[in-house]
Formats: sequence, structure tokens, C-alpha cells
Amino acid sequence: MNPFEFSTARRIVFGSGKREALPELVASRGKRVALITGATSLKRSGALTKLVDALSARGLAVRVLSGVPGEPTIDGVGAVVAQARKFAPDVIVSVGGGSVLDLGKAVAGLVPNPGTVLDYLEGIGAGKKLEQEPLPHVALPTTAGTGSEVTKNAVLGARTYGVKRSLRDPRLIPTVALVDPELTLTLPPKQTAHSGLDAFTQLVEAYISRRANPLTDGLCLEGVRRVGKSLRIAFRDGSNLAAREDMSLAALLSGMALANAGLGAAHGVAAALGGRYDVPHGLACAVLLPHVLELNRSVAEDRMAELAGTMLGRVYVNRSEGAKRLIAEVKGLLEDLEIPPKLPGVRVRRDELPGLVKASWGNSMRGNPVEPSDEQIAALIEAVVEVV
Repeated sequence: MNPFEFSTARRIVFGSGKREALPELVASRGKRVALITGATSLKRSGALTKLVDALSARGLAVRVLSGVPGEPTIDGVGAVVAQARKFAPDVIVSVGGGSVLDLGKAVAGLVPNPGTVLDYLEGIGAGKKLEQEPLPHVALPTTAGTGSEVTKNAVLGARTYGVKRSLRDPRLIPTVALVDPELTLTLPPKQTAHSGLDAFTQLVEAYISRRANPLTDGLCLEGVRRVGKSLRIAFRDGSNLAAREDMSLAALLSGMALANAGLGAAHGVAAALGGRYDVPHGLACAVLLPHVLELNRSVAEDRMAELAGTMLGRVYVNRSEGAKRLIAEVKGLLEDLEIPPKLPGVRVRRDELPGLVKASWGNSMRGNPVEPSDEQIAALIEAVVEVV
């Protein structure tokens, strides 16, 4: 057994209606609250106003800071950090999808520390360590996908460089992960599919990762079981609270697993594509997953068979048959969720492939069971985009 460590949020609060605990959770950590959001559905439904009113009624000073649409960028994070520094919050609250929660983590880490985003960003920045402790951060996900409420990095887009890179520090794990599945009830089918498949890919990749350990194994198997039971239901009937609860828990488990066991080639290549093209992250992971499983089948057959058995409620004594069954089940899930075999509208010039291959070698690739060659990574890219 490989030695391992396990880190997660200091407190996890899970359950339908648990968002009502937000004022109490925040008030014990400070009086000035920077609430970060980008979730337009929250604004339309009035849920955001209710959260702000509840915090204000507790005597807290609240400033709402909206991030830029889509995934956070270096410039976008810098702008929000500047606003937050002027307000001087005691606590950060982030309410939204994984991108908003990542923005919240970045703000919590950068506000008390001097300098700019690039001073601390890995890969393309100076990669400095945060000197001061991040601000307390309460994270409320409104999607069931990234598990960002319990991960230690904030993924930022750097379009100038054509990549995504992370602000990474174990102390960036939110202080409290407050997961209320009712906040996902208004998520449209397409976003339900994309976010749910992101969680599923995280669970699968963390389970077959070279860095997997007994704690993350249990999280992954339970998460995969719930995805197999409920993702199709949540896609077809977004008002089904039981299915939404299963998917919110699966996403939470996936975040805990990936934060401690790492990921694989699907996330590595998806990050490279997302750095250069306007590609939803969960969709990119989903279309890559069957191809990545085929790449890893020669060395991860046993674990893949266990995942298939968990999804389908049976034991595969023939491990080769089980691994093939997992790939077939993944393909069937993608078809049921109306996921195309290739990323729509993404056209890659052949002379761009070497750059994309190089960009795929980020932190995610380190856990992949097979260390792929450049040619194998290029083949993964060609399998899911149009190369011209």
C-alpha cells in the first residue's frame, strides 16, 4: 500500500434546505462578508436575494461581487480581488458552479497576500507560496459536478498563453463546504449532463489513478454507484430531489477523491482544449473518457472491472470482460445524455497539435495509469475534435 495523506474541508454540511445554516456558519467567522457569485439562475429565482437578506438580518455587512461569465481568468480574478481588498472582508462566501467556487478560493487566498495573481500561479506565474493564511471561505455549489467545494486549487484560464493553470495550496480548501441539493433543482438538462459527467469522470479517474488510496477508493465507488443510479433521472427530470441529492453527494465525493488521489488523461487533455477553445469542461471530459479508458485498459483492467460492477450491481470475475463493459456503459451513458462523440464546433489545425499535446502535461496527467506518449495524447485529441 502506498503511503498517503488525506485533506478536505474543515467542516462539511450536506442536505436539502441546509443553505439556511449559512448565516450561523458565517457569523462565527467574521462580520464583513464578500459574497461571490456568477449564477444568473440564483438571481432570477430570487435565491441570491434571500441569502443576502439572511446574512444582513444577522447583522453582517455584505458586499456582492460578481465574477466574469464562464471560467475565471487571470484578469477577471485580479479585478475581483481588487474590489474585495477595498471592501476588506473577514469572510468569503461563494455561491455558484465550480468556476465561481474557484474564484472564491482565489479571492480568499489572494486578498490577505500581497501582489498579483501571476505571483502565485503555477506553471506560467512565479509560483510563490501564499505567505498569509487565506480568509475563511464558505462554499455553496449550485451545480453537481466539480466538487470544487472540497478541492485545494482554483483553476484559472490564461487565454494569452492558451492554457489553464491553477492557484494551488492545501489551505485553499474552503473552510466550510455547504452543500444543499435544492440549489441544483433549476439546473437545465444540458448543464446537468455536463456537470454530472465531470463528477463521474473525476470519480473514475481518481479510482484508477496511480495515486489512489483506500480512503479515496471508498469515496469513488460510492460516488460511481450514485451516478449510475441517478444521473439519467436528474437529466430527464430536474425536479427529482432524490436524484439531485445523489448527484450532489457524488460531486462532493469526487472532489474529495481528486484532491487526494489526482486525476488522469481525460482531465489533462480537457484542460488543454479548454485553455484554447470555448469548450465546457465537463463536456470535454465526457467525450474523452471512453478513449482514455481504452488507453488505460491494459494496466487498469482490474479497477475498471470493479467500477463496472459497482455501476451495474454485479461482480465481473473475468476482469477483461468487466473493463470492456465499463467502456460500453460509459458510451451508453453519454448517448442517453445526448453527448456528441466529438466536441461541436472545435476545429484544430494540425500544426496546433504539438502545442495542445504539450499543454496536456499539467498536474492532472500525473495520476494516469499509463504514461502516454505524445503520439497517444495527439490521438486522444484527434478522436474528439475536427483536425484540419
